[in-house]
Amino acid sequence: MFNIAIPTTINSNGRNSILKDIVNDTLQYIAMNNNQTQIELELQFFNGITILEKFNIQSNIDSFLTLIVFDENDEPIILEKENVICVNQKNEKDDSIFRITFIFERNRKNNDLRVVMNPFMMLETEDLYNMKGELNIIKYYDNDSSKVYVADPSYMSFRKYLKGISEYSFNDLLIIELFDQVEKRIKLDSIKYKNIKGLINFKEIKNLGLDYINWLQPPH
Repeated sequence: MFNIAIPTTINSNGRNSILKDIVNDTLQYIAMNNNQTQIELELQFFNGITILEKFNIQSNIDSFLTLIVFDENDEPIILEKENVICVNQKNEKDDSIFRITFIFERNRKNNDLRVVMNPFMMLETEDLYNMKGELNIIKYYDNDSSKVYVADPSYMSFRKYLKGISEYSFNDLLIIELFDQVEKRIKLDSIKYKNIKGLINFKEIKNLGLDYINWLQPPH
């Protein structure tokens, strides 16, 4: 799912990625290329310098997956229908209904994933339980035959509630993570990167990702 979401190539000249918001007077062009095992990040600077940074795809996907891995005694129930994947987690207060923690919706045109976290976070358990019919929350029997309720992601009423909820592009999240790794590499090897030191505005990139950082924080 995540592998096919990463495009073969995108660059800062396009309109559909966060790369266009990262380029500036000093970092003038960015391209991200996917060769199936590695991601190559090409950075071109105003002074004619070009660097090519390589990243292992699977390690970055594994890092992202740590966000949705629960305790071994609290395995999620994952339902997939059409182009929507719904990740359900047991509710601590009421184990008769599941908490919906992640929604992944695949863009049928470019395979990018729309990521929505805690779409019904503002709903209390009782409210969510009372909306079973409207949201098409279905009865499900888990491995120990306990009866629980999970959301059917293919149901149109369910999708209606997702409209207007904060969402994130998986590829934009990946790009933010790659620049974080670039910053760490520069700090670890100042001699290798001396010609580009100070030419990437990592602070601004972090600002672009502030919502993402807040999004990672578990709800209280």
